[in-house]
Amino acid sequence: MKFKAKIRGSQAKSTDATAAVSALTRPQSALWPYLFLAPLAYLLLSPRVNMRLYRRLLFQPTAFPELLDGKFPPAMEVEPEELYFNSFGDLDSKETLHGWYFQHPKPDAPLVIFSHGNSGNLTIRAPLFQLLLESGASVFIYDYRGFGKSTGSPTVEGVYQDGLAAYDFVVNKFGLSADQVFLYGESLGAAVSSFISSKRKAAGLVLQSGFSSLRNIGGERVRALKLYPSWLFPMPGSSSRDILAAEHPPLLIIHGQLDQSVAFHHAQALYDCASQPKQLLALPASGHSDLVATAKDTLKENLTAFFSRFGQS
Repeated sequence: MKFKAKIRGSQAKSTDATAAVSALTRPQSALWPYLFLAPLAYLLLSPRVNMRLYRRLLFQPTAFPELLDGKFPPAMEVEPEELYFNSFGDLDSKETLHGWYFQHPKPDAPLVIFSHGNSGNLTIRAPLFQLLLESGASVFIYDYRGFGKSTGSPTVEGVYQDGLAAYDFVVNKFGLSADQVFLYGESLGAAVSSFISSKRKAAGLVLQSGFSSLRNIGGERVRALKLYPSWLFPMPGSSSRDILAAEHPPLLIIHGQLDQSVAFHHAQALYDCASQPKQLLALPASGHSDLVATAKDTLKENLTAFFSRFGQS
């Protein structure tokens, strides 16, 4: 009887121990699905994997205004030539893009390929291409996919591909050499123009109101995006800061010190990482989109000098 009692006591202790171990391990086992799902959700919500979630923050295109269809705004009494071309390559789908070409009255004037910002379309950039013409350059301005008359929907990879297509199209059409071509990027277009400069040769690169990287500007707009490293953003390694840290064309950075959309520190960061020759034109009375209205004479003087210094002699 004593022996049986000992066995029963031992069994009771074993049962209690098993129950205790089970109680300790049960909560941990319940956590395993969450430990798996949390990293998966983090990855699926990242800009690189799920850019559709953030597309409206980055791209705000508008259609070509019906009132202007068939009518072209002259700049410096120069009527633009309306052009269509294809964008195709390894980055995104094939689309048909629309652009305007303004030929400067001076036949040997350099050409500026103008990549605009993330909103509207080419029609609202009239003050800028008027200024570029007055500064001594012909101008080719185009709309990315999904903007204006261009087909498709914008993506980061797509607009980069569109920039390369615009360069290849206009250079081949007019038989231009690299030392006759300047790349000019406004806001988002600064990133596009920087990318073009990393793949094609140009006489110079002008970055107006541009951001240093998609990750930096994204984190300033949406704090949650600061949780993601640069490799979880589209086109990692292709930010303006990354590109300017390597070999690049002569550089002119233009930025308003009152810019509340892309703060001035982005311009300073780009300037600091770039190599010579480089110039930072800080406009103390300008914001993001009012540079021509607030500093036209200063812009014209510096652009004219830049085109003259680095253009074909």
